[in-house]
Amino acid sequence: MKKIVITGATSMLGVATIEEFLKQNIEVVAIVHRNSKNLYRLPNSPNLKIIEANLDELSNLNPEFNDAEIFYHFAWAATSHSGRLNVDVQEKNIRYTLDAVRLAEKCGCKKFIFAGSQAEYGLSDKPLNRETPIKPFTAYGVSKYAAEKLAEMLCNALGLIFVGTRILSVYGENDGANTLISYVIDCYKKIFNPF
Repeated sequence: MKKIVITGATSMLGVATIEEFLKQNIEVVAIVHRNSKNLYRLPNSPNLKIIEANLDELSNLNPEFNDAEIFYHFAWAATSHSGRLNVDVQEKNIRYTLDAVRLAEKCGCKKFIFAGSQAEYGLSDKPLNRETPIKPFTAYGVSKYAAEKLAEMLCNALGLIFVGTRILSVYGENDGANTLISYVIDCYKKIFNPF
């Protein structure tokens, strides 16, 4: 493998993915929001090319290359609690995902990797596994599932391999302050160190 493309490049998963590929001397094209406050998270490397474009600009991007192999789509708008309930914003994320698939084809990619979410499962009183029914109850969960299914169909039509993942509560460097694990850690800190 010589080159990958990644959206959501400054996120926790994006940065970790980029660092891993750079260690393997693979060129990375990182698509980041215009004027991102998190650009500092990206490593300094001659193998890293940064393209500044918002999600609503993906459909208009015309890359200067067509030799990338894999496209990782981690970007998603409005992942905060109130944003997850906003039907109009989440509907746009479906369009942005399909735009990302078409951009992957323009970049020459053969494989499209989509980052789904545990929100697609909804609430469950049992451990999640591949047989757990899909029952999302937020606009975020519904749109993640719809984007996954439609992206898979578009990939099939364009001849790209589609890989859908469902990412559960991960934790690590650059994790958001409002994620479940960060929230729980903050609660423990307040309980055991109230001052």
